[in-house]
Amino acid sequence: MSLISPANTYMDLNIGIALWLAAGGDGWVNEGASGNCEKTAQRHKYKSEARILLVGSGADEQCAGYGRHKTKYRQGGWLTLQEELKLDMQRIWKRNLGRDDRCISDHGKEARFPFLDENVIRYLLDVPLWEIADLDQSTGKGDKKILREVAWLLGLDKAATLPKRAIQAFAGRSGQGPDPDPNSSCDRARHRPLLPRLSPGGLPCQRRCWAATRMTAVVLRD
Repeated sequence: MSLISPANTYMDLNIGIALWLAAGGDGWVNEGASGNCEKTAQRHKYKSEARILLVGSGADEQCAGYGRHKTKYRQGGWLTLQEELKLDMQRIWKRNLGRDDRCISDHGKEARFPFLDENVIRYLLDVPLWEIADLDQSTGKGDKKILREVAWLLGLDKAATLPKRAIQAFAGRSGQGPDPDPNSSCDRARHRPLLPRLSPGGLPCQRRCWAATRMTAVVLRD
């Protein structure tokens, strides 16, 4: 609890646990798997020696990735959404960054926040909000639209279609054991089917966003 202090909510605890476990770098690796079949793989323990961890803080706050952002947009349009995103960025240091840095550095690792790079923040502030997100679309398409388009341009087509999953869901799942019941009310949300992959022809809008192309250059700079 000292690592997440002064935060004291269950959400902060679950996020802190997930980050602390991830920063430890202890896990399992499957080798020799044929295609998607893991039954033919040999599983052995693995310890990551990485000293720097990339953390995605700032992506949701700047690109309308939270469910409440869609609610704000429906209540008051782009101006109301813009005010909510501004508030998120003003308080991110207090709500997220201190807690996350302490949980990661407890393992002697250093956290880096690429979405909070000054060039990325400056660029996103210059882009019209409707190029960053399209909240009239379903979850997994319109939220963080510009980042999904950047992922597509970088060849990460599968990642470009994944719906958002809260990091605290990982901590909750880790405490349930290996065989959660998919029919239980508390676990159904974790078994929702993924959205279909994007077609080889491009994004659902059939148009590559100019903002995503320029942002790709910003991300890859240096």
